[in-house]
Amino acid sequence: MKFVCDDNLGRLARWLRTLGFDTVFRAEFCDTDVLTVALNDGRTILTRDTRLADKALARDLILLSSSDPLEQLKDVLHRQALIIQADSVFTRCPCCNTPVATVSKEEAASRIPPYVYRTKDRFTCCTSCGRIYWRGTHVERMIEYLRAAGITIG
Repeated sequence: MKFVCDDNLGRLARWLRTLGFDTVFRAEFCDTDVLTVALNDGRTILTRDTRLADKALARDLILLSSSDPLEQLKDVLHRQALIIQADSVFTRCPCCNTPVATVSKEEAASRIPPYVYRTKDRFTCCTSCGRIYWRGTHVERMIEYLRAAGITIG
């Protein structure tokens, strides 16, 4: 499943990417950009903009009513009958949507805090923006945050 989020859904886009869904988002997107990306890439449009939803070219579109990113996420998952696969979570860069790749501890060493180097052994790197990721306490907090909102990882 591939998505494109309009310029008002940046937080939803980050959640979708974090959960492994290919999601295009740019803060400077206009309606024409969203439609072009959706049509060219076969993506479902996610929006809160009724004017965008009314456009003739907006064929595969989900009009979201909530302003809360987790409620939006639940709505998208429900409407598309999507199940979050555990092995897909944290496989995309939440910042730029590129799949991440495993890197060695040594490759990550110069770009992570010393404490993380001492306490973690597994790292991934975005092949586009170069950000390094690891499973810290923030990961458990995110999973608990999702669970509290009624979103489960299968």
